[in-house]
Amino acid sequence: MTIVKTKKMNKQPQYRVKAGAHIKGDIQAIGDEIRRIQAARGQWFSMQDIVDAAKDSDSPLHSNFTWDVKEASKKCWLQEARYLTRSIEIVCIKEPERTIRAFVHIQQETPNITRIALPSTNGDGRKWTSMDVVRKSPRLKRQLLEEALRDFVTLKQKYIVLKMEMGKIFEAIEELERELNEV
Repeated sequence: MTIVKTKKMNKQPQYRVKAGAHIKGDIQAIGDEIRRIQAARGQWFSMQDIVDAAKDSDSPLHSNFTWDVKEASKKCWLQEARYLTRSIEIVCIKEPERTIRAFVHIQQETPNITRIALPSTNGDGRKWTSMDVVRKSPRLKRQLLEEALRDFVTLKQKYIVLKMEMGKIFEAIEELERELNEV
């Protein structure tokens, strides 16, 4: 007897690593493990559920965590410093209802332009600067614009199922892509 799978049958998804992500191990096994965790908890799971499962050294998740407490503490503090820095805004005096981020992380992978080297301020190789510095530098503004576009493209991919509802936003993203590629 041959079993024919239809669209209605639950088919296991095929996983791949998101561009730019650094995942250790077999991505299919990792994705399957997270789905197993989800199934064990019902529909929802927490990040603590993942950490708890990863503590088992045989788990496909295990090698993606820092188990040395001293090193994990350092990473946590750097993450908290990034959170703190991202959480500060500047209140625009001319427009009291508007705020902007005071500090911004500048990616180092933008391929189309010459990089401006900024000193690292937090020990993990990421570069941060104030929005004032970015506003005064055409090259840094361009870097930030390219990062924004990458974020918009990622959101577009995430919400592609809402194409009918978000068509105008998607069109604006595509127009920005065309404009940046022309320069």
